[in-house]
Amino acid sequence: MGVTGAFQTARSTVVRVSRRVAPHAQRLVRFSLHRPFLAFFIYSGISLFLAIQYFHWCEHTGNGRWYYNWALTKTPASLVRFIPKGDWGEPTDPPRWVPEIYDSRWMGDWEVPPLSRPVWRREDEIWGSHAVSEGGAGASSHAVGSPSPEDQKGESESSGSQEESQGGTAPLASAADVKEPGDQGQGLTMAQMAEEQRLDDLGDLPKLLPNDKATSDDPPQAIRIRAPVPRTDSLPTAHPHTLSRRLKSPAIIKFHVFSTAVSEKSYAKRQLIRRLSPMYQIPPEYRHLVDIKFVMGYNYLDTWGPPLNETMESKIREEEREYGDILRLPGLWRGENLRDGKILQWIRDVGEGKDGRDAWYLFKVDDDAVINLPKLLDLLLSIDIHEPTYLGTSLNRWPSYHNHFTGMLTGFNYGLYKTLSQGISKMKEVDVQAAWDDDVLTGEIMYSLPPAPRCRHSPDLPECDPHRVPEYGWMPLPENPDPRTALNRYDFERRAGDPAWVGTKGDLGMHGWWFKFPEYWEKEWARVLKGLVWEPPAWLGKYADLDA
Repeated sequence: MGVTGAFQTARSTVVRVSRRVAPHAQRLVRFSLHRPFLAFFIYSGISLFLAIQYFHWCEHTGNGRWYYNWALTKTPASLVRFIPKGDWGEPTDPPRWVPEIYDSRWMGDWEVPPLSRPVWRREDEIWGSHAVSEGGAGASSHAVGSPSPEDQKGESESSGSQEESQGGTAPLASAADVKEPGDQGQGLTMAQMAEEQRLDDLGDLPKLLPNDKATSDDPPQAIRIRAPVPRTDSLPTAHPHTLSRRLKSPAIIKFHVFSTAVSEKSYAKRQLIRRLSPMYQIPPEYRHLVDIKFVMGYNYLDTWGPPLNETMESKIREEEREYGDILRLPGLWRGENLRDGKILQWIRDVGEGKDGRDAWYLFKVDDDAVINLPKLLDLLLSIDIHEPTYLGTSLNRWPSYHNHFTGMLTGFNYGLYKTLSQGISKMKEVDVQAAWDDDVLTGEIMYSLPPAPRCRHSPDLPECDPHRVPEYGWMPLPENPDPRTALNRYDFERRAGDPAWVGTKGDLGMHGWWFKFPEYWEKEWARVLKGLVWEPPAWLGKYADLDA
């Protein structure tokens, strides 16, 4: 019959069907015009019936709950609770109570570290979790990139009263604290250190002299004697992730991607993310304000404990030496997990400074999420950093659990993650490692946060009772801000979505099952992020790295 014959057959079929359908369509149009109110109710009923069936059919496929949760954010819970017909149910028991977190310092009482131009570590202070890798999972926690007790003591004594205002955390140095070049190499920029190493290899290390024109507001400058100015393209280009291990000045955001130490697929995904790193979307002079790391445990030969799988561990140690962007979590149950304490130990270790530096915001990111870092930074800089803030999207949460944000992109402001870290550090290890969904657990511990000043002064107020059952039960979103803790829940809603969800804006980030595969992750990156460069606000210019 050929292509022409097939086309003619299809065309005649369409014409025949159209002729049969046309009279019925005309009757519907005439009915709608003559009986508009009746037609409206009939069509609305049909639409509602189809929607209910869709919710019922999709509830276990990941789509139905998205629309249900979106309705919860827009409509009183009493109007939408009945829509799902399946076995979702609703949480009837109160959330898990963690007294150690309740007894911690309130989120708004922490002093937020100020931003600055980059402040570099001395060579003997360079952060790197490879020290723990060498010593195994049982190595001292001081090796996980944190200063030694002696260093912490020295910093504490030099900081005076500021140490006390930080609640026992050694404060970070400001740009003014950087010594002039020539003092043990302290205060050198990355370019200067690269040139220093090059000349050292040649056996002709030049003398460094201070620049008389430099002010206290400027990064330290250096005059090199007999040192030719190297061509930029002649210097080795380090990966931008390596900046972090040499920095001790605060960042705006810690962008921590959860990975694993037990899979070659995870290694391939880390390499893909490094190749297409969000850091490349940040202008070089502002990259010191972003910290990107991969979070993982250890790989044991036996599922239940040591010895280490040296084949995989040696590969990870090589990654650490090359990039310096891996945060290891020693002591995890079975070496590596996600739902047996990893999320809590991560918050605890980061809050204690074991990842090397402070930041205004801490984010947990799934490695199958594609995040628009420039837009996320713009959003974060529009929020008051001093207000306790929990960020994420509630649209993919499972409704039968207490309200929480899903793990594709979950964030905590400085005061919040410091409070959580302080509380988790006092928990029994068996409680930290209790098995529970990581996203759900993160949401539940928000109900155990310490009271704000108002409730500390008036604890008998009804809204100040931490065990009070909300008016509509545990199904709907909590009050925002929380009247007891003053916690702000910043819901990204449709700005963080999934390709399977119709109506998702997803301009902050997309997360999907297909993005577990590198080719689909890269395809989404090319669609949304390729060629994108952040344009920082003008006021941030005073913190720019002038030597970048």
